[in-house]
Amino acid sequence: MDEVSIQDVAFAVTSLAADDPPLGRPRRPLRVARHGQAANPFLALNPLPCPVRLFHLRDVTLDCRTMVLLSDGRRITETCYLIDDTVRQALTVDPALLIEVADPAPVLIGANSLPNNYYHWLIQALPAIDAVRRVRGGMVALQPVHHAWQQASLDLLGHHGAPHLPLGWDRQYRLPHAVYCEVLNGTAAFALNGAVRATLARLRDALPRRPGARDCLYVARTDATARHMRNEAALIERLRAMDFRIVVPGELPLAAQLQAFRDARLVVGPHGAGLSNIAVCEPGTLVYELLPAHYANACFHTLAALMELDHWADAFASTGPSTGEEASNFREWEVDVDAVVARVRELQALAWPQPQPRMAWTRALARMFG
Repeated sequence: MDEVSIQDVAFAVTSLAADDPPLGRPRRPLRVARHGQAANPFLALNPLPCPVRLFHLRDVTLDCRTMVLLSDGRRITETCYLIDDTVRQALTVDPALLIEVADPAPVLIGANSLPNNYYHWLIQALPAIDAVRRVRGGMVALQPVHHAWQQASLDLLGHHGAPHLPLGWDRQYRLPHAVYCEVLNGTAAFALNGAVRATLARLRDALPRRPGARDCLYVARTDATARHMRNEAALIERLRAMDFRIVVPGELPLAAQLQAFRDARLVVGPHGAGLSNIAVCEPGTLVYELLPAHYANACFHTLAALMELDHWADAFASTGPSTGEEASNFREWEVDVDAVVARVRELQALAWPQPQPRMAWTRALARMFG
């Protein structure tokens, strides 16, 4: 048997925010019109609360290239998150790569197979590190920090200088006691969890709030290497004429890109890692997500619900070759620019409602009763 369930090898299991607290602001459906062929694929989707569990494991091996854990040479299934099947099947404990960790103290697994992906770091790895360290403390197993935004996010949450086990990228480590938080394997990616929300709220509250800031923000993907929006330049030109602030998050230091979202009242952008920053938007912010119809991923719809934001998505049909799920994910696409602009005007009216004129009888009553 090459794999084993984490529940079969854990010597203790505890829940982290087992029951998500009620949302602090009543949810209200957005009432918008239909524009062109665009359609919201998430209208019937209602993310529900879910617990996140911590699994305590003895004498397991951590493979640093994949962040997969092995027990007695068997891969622990739940830690094989987003691992290519070929890589997964070939993964075993290699004595030539193995380093024995003598310290018996618990080591928190601090990343998954995509440590350099901004979404997976911000929404999965960072909450796993923050939530567990605040409750239990302990050492964190971290791959080499390659990006300034990784360290900056840890610093904003107060984890600067926290004890960690520095991992060599091409090494394996035998850990006497490992703690694995299942937020790392996508358990909460499409559900609501209070521990994740608490971490993201702490990140938001670590940023200064500009009184009266109500920016319109467009999150560009002009630096993306995949899933290009073919007519994004035309859309940016139209939105810039409507006084939108255009940001390319990857070109900004972490604090600057987070602050841009903290100050926004309306965020518009195509599906991509840059939209992860809506995690620090103020509750009640409107988020308008643009999607290719062939890739209706609901992760940002869920994130918006978690952080009490109002979310609308429009999916646009696109053409192009697709030979599988991965090809579909990376395929180029385009939007109906006129339909997007019409939707933006509609959402702006919701974000900045105009006072309604009072009826004559209402004005008379106001004069009578002061």
